[in-house]
Amino acid sequence: MLICSPRVSLCGCSIRHPSDARVNIRVQTTGKSGREVLKDACQNLMFMCQQVRSTFMRDVIDFLLPGTYCYFSLYFPFYLPSS
Repeated sequence: MLICSPRVSLCGCSIRHPSDARVNIRVQTTGKSGREVLKDACQNLMFMCQQVRSTFMRDVIDFLLPGTYCYFSLYFPFYLPSS
């Protein structure tokens, strides 16, 4: 998501050692600060993950209950209406 931003000209990451719990991220931007661009990219990634999850859960419900669509299940994924 970060490299797809038009505000980013170069980005990369590195891990010093596999046992180290830190990741170094380098971002070269065309104007705004790297912190703002990274924050926006993380928000976009979270939104994309939410979309994927809701689509997946909707399709699982549709598979388990063919011919029915439960809008309520998008917000409460473990709710299955009784048939």
